Amino acid sequence: MNKGSRLYTEHVKAKELADKVKAEAGESTFGQSQQAKSVSNNEDTPFFMRQDRPKFTAQERYVPSSPASRAAHFGMLGVQLAGGTLAEAFKQKVGLSSAGDGQAGVAKYALNAKNADRLANNFKKMRGGALKIGQLLSTGEESVLPPIIRDAMEKARSEADIMPLKQVTKNLAREFGTDWQQNFSEINLYPFAAASIGQVHEALLKDGTRVALKMQYTGIAGSIDSDLNNFKYLAEMLGIFPRGLYLNEAIDVARAELHWECNYEREAAYQRAYREHLVAYPKDFYCPAVIDHLSTRSILCSEFVDGVETDTFLDAPQELRNRIGSLLISLCFKELFEFKLMQTDPNPANYLYDESRDIMNLIDLGAGRDFEQGFLDSYMHIIWGAFKDDKQAILQNSFDIGFLTGDENREMFNAQYKGTMIVGEPFRTAPGELYDFG
Repeated sequence: MNKGSRLYTEHVKAKELADKVKAEAGESTFGQSQQAKSVSNNEDTPFFMRQDRPKFTAQERYVPSSPASRAAHFGMLGVQLAGGTLAEAFKQKVGLSSAGDGQAGVAKYALNAKNADRLANNFKKMRGGALKIGQLLSTGEESVLPPIIRDAMEKARSEADIMPLKQVTKNLAREFGTDWQQNFSEINLYPFAAASIGQVHEALLKDGTRVALKMQYTGIAGSIDSDLNNFKYLAEMLGIFPRGLYLNEAIDVARAELHWECNYEREAAYQRAYREHLVAYPKDFYCPAVIDHLSTRSILCSEFVDGVETDTFLDAPQELRNRIGSLLISLCFKELFEFKLMQTDPNPANYLYDESRDIMNLIDLGAGRDFEQGFLDSYMHIIWGAFKDDKQAILQNSFDIGFLTGDENREMFNAQYKGTMIVGEPFRTAPGELYDFG
């Protein structure tokens, strides 16, 4: 038995022991029982099991790693969606169901709750390109993306599956060598977060530094193009997205971002750059340090930071929401017009507000990119149009900058206008009322 297999076996035995004690104590969640903790922390337990399993839970399923296996999964999904579409068509014909508002053609049969669940469950399992395009499209306006599909995409994003322990330990051995455990005093092999590209583990280094270990899913980097091509085929076959959505461009954006985000060396470079810029604003922002000797192309090790995702403060007191909003809008314009680089992934989980320190922590900078001065000058004209509520100026400058091409439908034009007006809202308030940009 090789060392990686032995580590996995020991890990499973330790978990089984803790589960046994947990069951005897009547506990429902592994790691919550103090008795289970004391038993699973004895000297015979591998060091990397000597902590509780985090509250974050997800189903453990192997990530299909080869383009062929992922294509097979997409093919099966296509069969399931086609079957669900035919079943819905029959129900509508006999009066057992009705089409969604505004749906026509195949879409009025394809856009049903069971097909939405099939999409969400498959994307949760596949992760990678499938989940990324879902994440991008789930941020669209309700008038552009059907609500039933948008909700399915959001469900897939927030409930992504995680890698089984054996895949996790294989990744660690591949990147750090068979003696990978010598780098840590403790490491939790169960992640505390998971997304489209990878999952994140908490660990303690030998010097006591608390770190977040971001680990890429097996085979994701090599399957980006095939995933997105297969997704496009499914979307066009079933007509589940409205005409004018400009799906090709959404897929191209997802393709570029996925290739960026799968290169953790690139992300580490942007994280260092952000950290250097934000040193000048210690009372407002913080970017964790990269642990260079434990960072590779598919594993990124960073200083651990605390904080809560910004979208969890929707019901917080107004003063606190004002503070978070002012930090985000201030960061946006510092990025564009001072740093000339930006984190372009709008996921709220990338911005963690630490209420105890009243600062915003910035993480997951894989979608970072630089901007040329010409682009920034044109973008300033778009913001000026939002300040003046000049729809024609917004749309014309959006054409000039490449945000629009002219092939979009009216809903897409309106979505661009409304989105830009939201960006310009802080500038339309009276000086000193809420934001003050001088």
